[in-house]
Amino acid sequence: MAKRTVCLCLVFVVCIFNISLFAETESDRTETGYGLSPILHITDINVGEVKLGEDFYITLEVKNIGNGPAYNLRFENTLRGKSHTGPFTLKSGPKIDEFFTHQTKTITLHLSIDEEATTLEDYELEIKLQYTNVQNVPQATAHSFVKVRASRGNIEPDFLIEDIVINEGDKNIPNSFTASINYKNIGQINAQNVSALIDGLDNFEILNISNRKYLGTVDGGKSGSIQYLLKSRDEGDSNKINLVFTFDYEPNKSKSQDISLNLPVKRNPDTVGKTPWLIISKYVLSPEKILAGNTVLLKLNIENTSSKEIHNAKVSIVDVASGDAIVDTVFSPVNSSNTFYIEKIPGKSTHTHEVALYVDPNAQAKTYNVPIEIKYEYEGSDTELEAKERVNIPVTQESKLEILSVEVPPMAMIGQPIPIAAEFVNVGKVALTNF
Repeated sequence: MAKRTVCLCLVFVVCIFNISLFAETESDRTETGYGLSPILHITDINVGEVKLGEDFYITLEVKNIGNGPAYNLRFENTLRGKSHTGPFTLKSGPKIDEFFTHQTKTITLHLSIDEEATTLEDYELEIKLQYTNVQNVPQATAHSFVKVRASRGNIEPDFLIEDIVINEGDKNIPNSFTASINYKNIGQINAQNVSALIDGLDNFEILNISNRKYLGTVDGGKSGSIQYLLKSRDEGDSNKINLVFTFDYEPNKSKSQDISLNLPVKRNPDTVGKTPWLIISKYVLSPEKILAGNTVLLKLNIENTSSKEIHNAKVSIVDVASGDAIVDTVFSPVNSSNTFYIEKIPGKSTHTHEVALYVDPNAQAKTYNVPIEIKYEYEGSDTELEAKERVNIPVTQESKLEILSVEVPPMAMIGQPIPIAAEFVNVGKVALTNF
């Protein structure tokens, strides 16, 4: 009877020892991750605004639904069904040393897109997430797909004349000359099927086959030049011409833009009438990009096309209405009135004057056609003459978005969507799109 008792006690002790040993082994395996497999799952993906030639960001929500930690996380991106990245470049991603089980992380990827990428269709990106377990063994790759469409911004094509260069014309044609008109598309969107037409030929005769030039596509921010062979008309009384750009942009949109120009040419004294004329032969804006609420320096070259001296000239910058309010003006002279005085301008010479203009902060983003009136007298006459000119001043508005508040619920259930409310306001002066 005593021997049986001893055997039962021994068996009981061995069983307790085995149970304890098994518990310690499972505990050690849980702490080290040995034999446990992580499973990373991309639960949500969002893309920020994508503009050609610029950086953008993709935000991922990743959850480890496995029973072990993940290590050595590495991100890749390709076009769906392709082995290459297309116009996209992954510039940087977060460095994550360890991703614990049941943990959820928000991860931001920094990418860029080529400026030559298309804006006419979506790109479908495949985001791949590779990782290993604690033994550095690669696990199943997590991946998700997202559609990306790039834009060129929200500024439509807008043509600006940068300079006009006059060169010698055909030697066999008296009073002929070549006018090289340098233009620039200051918009962000490409202008397509662009044509330029010289209209209003009371002062000049076109010696080309046609007064229309086909320019094809002019990319946003790009410059070009048009050449015309012209001849001054004897009956012309000024150097004015009108240059009309017509073009298409985006799907099913078209536009026509009429720009009044003064060609900086000197007429033959034999063909010049008795009345001298003043013209603005050139103007320069500084800086080139003019923001509402800032100051622009306008430099005017006022040319006396006659051989006679003019004097007692008064130059006025006429008010431009802002919006529907007639009393509000877009441009206000700084430290002076809108009128300045020129004592005299000798014949066949040019007077240069600079005026600083403050741009109304509420001005609409567009090109303003600013009238300039010049009243003057000339040698041998007391009659007052008047010349009316125009200069184009493009104004842009900065885009501003302000987030007022963000509401996040105090509790959330694992695997369930979380409603997050955000209140934001457009504090800029232009409409925002492509959210």
